[in-house]
Amino acid sequence: MHSPAYGGKAWARGCSRSLRDLIFEVTAAIDSRDVNRLAGVYNWTGMSSRNGYAVLGRLDAIANRPLLDVSAVLPAPRLSVDADGDMTVSGAVDAQAYPGATIVRRSPVALRVEQTLANGSTPARTVFGLRRHMGCWWIVL
Repeated sequence: MHSPAYGGKAWARGCSRSLRDLIFEVTAAIDSRDVNRLAGVYNWTGMSSRNGYAVLGRLDAIANRPLLDVSAVLPAPRLSVDADGDMTVSGAVDAQAYPGATIVRRSPVALRVEQTLANGSTPARTVFGLRRHMGCWWIVL
């Protein structure tokens, strides 16, 4: 692809090394209604051709709906207390609610895509699972 935005040079996208990069790619793919770009961040590993065509159909429908928001979904909070009575809290929590606890930040588990259907008012939501593979972030249905 040649684009003035990249100085007229061919631009090749690498994989999404960070969740922020993945969110950018998903957002850009849907904003430009580009199913191929959306498919480029999908984890196709181990998928049969039949399942691949079904997923591509779903991705095409997602890519062609108006986008409202893409956000990371954090894991549910988890509280544990060890034998010494020390408390550990992990997940999406308010640290002030657990004074003295060790707070462990966990990686997001999904991406939530908020859209509308073609009529522009009926909400539609897709939740993609997240996978780390070969040092990159990928989406899965």
